[in-house]
Amino acid sequence: MKIDKFYQLGFRKTNITIHINEDNLLSYNTKTKDDGNLALSGIYVIAGKINKDEINVIYVGKSGKGINKRFREHEAGYLRAVKSMSSKNNIVKKNSLYDEIIKFKSKSVDVWFRPSDYVCTSSIYPMDGDHFRVSTYSLQEEALIVYLKQNGYSLINRSIPSYIINDSISENESPKSGGTEIIDDYSFNDIKNLIIKNTDDKFHKVFKEYLDQWSLETVENFCAVIERIKNSREYQKLDMKVVGAYTSGPFRHQHLLAFGDLAQTKFRKEAQILISLDGKYMALNPFNISRIVVIRIDDFLCGF
Repeated sequence: MKIDKFYQLGFRKTNITIHINEDNLLSYNTKTKDDGNLALSGIYVIAGKINKDEINVIYVGKSGKGINKRFREHEAGYLRAVKSMSSKNNIVKKNSLYDEIIKFKSKSVDVWFRPSDYVCTSSIYPMDGDHFRVSTYSLQEEALIVYLKQNGYSLINRSIPSYIINDSISENESPKSGGTEIIDDYSFNDIKNLIIKNTDDKFHKVFKEYLDQWSLETVENFCAVIERIKNSREYQKLDMKVVGAYTSGPFRHQHLLAFGDLAQTKFRKEAQILISLDGKYMALNPFNISRIVVIRIDDFLCGF
């Protein structure tokens, strides 16, 4: 995208940068002077410089309480994840953001920010009573993701928000949605069907009940975790299925998604990864005392 065009859209480059350091890890520079606008809710993009006139946008996000706070959260999540992982395991150290940054000659990317627009509640809900101006940063984030994705940009955002092709919807036309359908080579339905296929019939109902409670964010994070696992050398050949409660290990007295070798008669006891069915936590090497790692899925994904 032309830099001039990006400025016309209201974005300004911040001093926040992310680069690959000498230890081959992501390094965040979040020390930036706040000009007042950076503390506002808004939309940000991570982009690498192609030449003096063009940038390549690789990620679109939103920040409800300011861009500085958001990227300190990103940095803290990444550092916690790296600290928790074994040095032998690069599954966190080299994530989708790393894979994009390494492609740029500078091995670094910049963060651009645009403060959110506001809309009055009366324009959406014309009712009596007091009305207020609310931020539209979520809407603006989704609009930019749809625009860029549908115009050929290879974002690492893993889903496309609901959208329609035309400016108006006919009675028989329904919105197109990425949501749980689009996630690289691993769609949510494909993953769900594979898990159900491998899982004993008696646990099908339990698994589906948990899925019914998941938010779209939980679904997206779950797909991202599965993709990361399947793309790792150490774990890519593992099978996954829902198992009954363990009486030992990091997660007890609850059903779990376990990863192991279905050919093994002791699948449960030899599971190498466990994921809680609320979609919040996971454990690597859960029954290996010297290598066990229990981590929040949000930290595992590091926000990307």
